[in-house]
Amino acid sequence: MKTAVLTIALATTLFAQDGVTRQNWPHYGGTPRFWRYSALDQINRANVSRLAPAWIFETGETDGGLQSTPIVIDGILYLSTSWNRVFAIDAETGGEIWHYSYQNPHGMGVIYGPWNRGVAVGAGRVFMGTLDNHVVALDQKTGHEIWKVSVEPLEKCGCNITGAPLLVKDNVVVGVTGGETAHRGYLSAYNVKTGRLAWRFYTIPAPGEKGNETWTGIAGSTAAAPPG
Repeated sequence: MKTAVLTIALATTLFAQDGVTRQNWPHYGGTPRFWRYSALDQINRANVSRLAPAWIFETGETDGGLQSTPIVIDGILYLSTSWNRVFAIDAETGGEIWHYSYQNPHGMGVIYGPWNRGVAVGAGRVFMGTLDNHVVALDQKTGHEIWKVSVEPLEKCGCNITGAPLLVKDNVVVGVTGGETAHRGYLSAYNVKTGRLAWRFYTIPAPGEKGNETWTGIAGSTAAAPPG
């Protein structure tokens, strides 16, 4: 019985360690488990009232404010802002290491707002979804663009990417906005090295696929809610 209890306790401890962060915040949710929980205890109830600004960094864009979750890896903070700008900042000093500005099409109308909610960092790259429905990969050290792929023409789907990408093994996964417009929602995965499409999963089944019979009339093609 003692052995069984010890085994369960050890497994619980290991599981918990997988979901917390410490000196780094490497994913949008902290870790792939999305607990958004840090085990750091330097700031606590006893001293939180004494916190004071250490540095201030101005991004230069105010539309929509800052809606992204910064990624922090080995003392470098990676931050995306509205209109698809990305900054790499020294987390100790607040000094800019590099910045990148994506060139959206001139005169492009933005349906859902110009903000961006975060980047993904891994495999020596920084990944971001764009307002004109592309995914870009930047060199983690320099901010130079490595590859750029079109997810779907903006004019066709009326959608773009404001959410943070997710890294899953060798792929970067992105979703698109557009719940209010007439198109089928989907997730796309791209190879982190090449940008080649690995797979695409539609959240609404197409004709002939399991579950499509529950979407009557044109509902399945327009993503509109079925009647009743």
